[in-house]
Amino acid sequence: MKLKFFVLGTVVITLSLVLMSCSNSPKQSRTIIGELSPSSPISADFSKFSGVESYKFTTSTESILNYEIKLRTGKTSISIVDENGNEYLNATAPIKDVITLNPSGETTYYIDLTYDNGVGSYSFSIDK
Repeated sequence: MKLKFFVLGTVVITLSLVLMSCSNSPKQSRTIIGELSPSSPISADFSKFSGVESYKFTTSTESILNYEIKLRTGKTSISIVDENGNEYLNATAPIKDVITLNPSGETTYYIDLTYDNGVGSYSFSIDK
């Protein structure tokens, strides 16, 4: 009888530890390759087999993000998410457009580029 309670207690403790460690996991691992600011637009060529690269920027006022992806081969997608995981854009290349962001306070945004044999170029700028 004591063995049953010992085994049951061990299982409960183990499951509790596993669940607690999962709840503290980061939402997404990002490789931040740069920061975007109104005075520093970003333009680059890329040739990536696979993976995700991100730019970040922080704003507390209405901001207009200009973005463009030109694709020569493969696939590349762009998504814009905030620090809480709210998604504002998810598009596949090629695309040229603007998006207006209206944060309620200081918010960090991420521009995620997901590559799948992608070769091309991109540019980002922000206007406040």
